[in-house]
Amino acid sequence: FMKAQGKDIGMISAWGKGKGDQETALKAIDNLIARSSEIAHQFPPGTSADDFPGKSKAKADLWKNMDKVKAIVAEVKAEEEKLRETIKTGDAQASGKQASGLYRNNCNSCHNSYRLSERS
Repeated sequence: FMKAQGKDIGMISAWGKGKGDQETALKAIDNLIARSSEIAHQFPPGTSADDFPGKSKAKADLWKNMDKVKAIVAEVKAEEEKLRETIKTGDAQASGKQASGLYRNNCNSCHNSYRLSERS
């Protein structure tokens, strides 16, 4: 699920760098929007890195803060909707920049708090 999310962001970013096309970027953002409401459901209780070392990257704190996680997910979806409108304008560079901001600012607000780093 999360790898598919990353792939879709990557396709939008590629278009922003002149390595993709608008149709692919639109499909990617539609995929992201369709999955948004499912993000929080990807983490049933008992699936943290403590429960599944080496398989899960979710910190145990995620479940203590599920209301915050759901609020972040709502923000992500709102930003994805804005990004879709930008992609529809045909401005590849603005779309790529916005996709980068979506990941850096919105997705990472959850990742930084509730996902183990690669070095953990």
